[in-house]
Amino acid sequence: MKFTTLLATGLIAVSVLHARADGLDQWTPVSQLGDTITAVHFLNENFIALGLKGVYRSLDGVEWGNLPPVPRGITKAISYGNGVFVAAGGTLTATSPDLTNWTVRAVGGVRDLLSVTYGGSQFLLLDAPGTVWAAADGADWRATGGAITNNALTYASGLFLGTGTKAASSPDGIKWTLASTNATGTGGDLALRSAAFGVAGWVGLGTNSGSVWISPDALKWTRVATLQATNLARLTFAAGRYVAAGDRGLIWTSPDGKNWTGRFLPDDSTPKFVAHNGSHFVAVTDDGVVYRSGLVATEGSPANLELDLYPGLRITGAIGSRYDIEATTEVEGITGWAKIGFVVLRGPSMFWVDEEKLTPARRFYRAVEVR
Repeated sequence: MKFTTLLATGLIAVSVLHARADGLDQWTPVSQLGDTITAVHFLNENFIALGLKGVYRSLDGVEWGNLPPVPRGITKAISYGNGVFVAAGGTLTATSPDLTNWTVRAVGGVRDLLSVTYGGSQFLLLDAPGTVWAAADGADWRATGGAITNNALTYASGLFLGTGTKAASSPDGIKWTLASTNATGTGGDLALRSAAFGVAGWVGLGTNSGSVWISPDALKWTRVATLQATNLARLTFAAGRYVAAGDRGLIWTSPDGKNWTGRFLPDDSTPKFVAHNGSHFVAVTDDGVVYRSGLVATEGSPANLELDLYPGLRITGAIGSRYDIEATTEVEGITGWAKIGFVVLRGPSMFWVDEEKLTPARRFYRAVEVR
């Protein structure tokens, strides 16, 4: 190992345009909820995870508050709208303004509630026999007359979409139209595990063989891709990307629903849920391990141009050599060095800038050649 120790004795003014690497390449385990997780969403400006032993809330995906569980074991699904959270499971629903104080209600005639979502100024519930229930306040439920063979509901672009053995869509929760597996509307029934609406329209994950489907209207669907995954779980759209949680430790991402990139989590865990808070994605396993992506800001966020003072180093060596940049606040001894970056020389020398705000202000550096 070869290294050179340097002391940055001067500061330079650097105008930095913060164009970062793709944050979806950077997944880090950040939390362990210690619970079996049944749902994860970004609701009312927070990540919300619903578990068997509690409800978990986080602004950033790293620090999670542990709230009491929803009463009576209502742990199947959760949504938010009109100032109220609604949880569902079994034959019961529960409402809360704050995830702490819950009011439990039985829904007459319901069997095994599977999903709840909010859209078009109303909540919709779906039970196992396929009956759809509606309530504007999450409390006064009525059967809509709709009957669909599905296991989950989502809402976007003015439509409710039911995914399951026969995908179907509705503008109001009452009249449902079955989806078709070709662009002319004459194909067979479409089975979808999950779906999301984004820049390419509706994108859905098939229930087997890693199939991916696209539709402009949630009615006529075209198969556009096949992913190397047999158990794709949840799909969401945020920050200009479709993002799917898959098996074998993979997160799949696509800008258009057709071209997909698979990225492994650090320890090959299997994510079941994925959500985005405007700056970062989180992926959560069903046993409560939380991974957070690097920065993936919502599309349209302005670039941040700053003029500031940073220590700068010039590293000279053989072209193609890699050097880890390490730093410490005390130069005496050999301990206390920490890696803060690296460079690969594309020429005889390169200039490297430490953009981290220094606390304390003095820092020593060394470049360690990696062979």
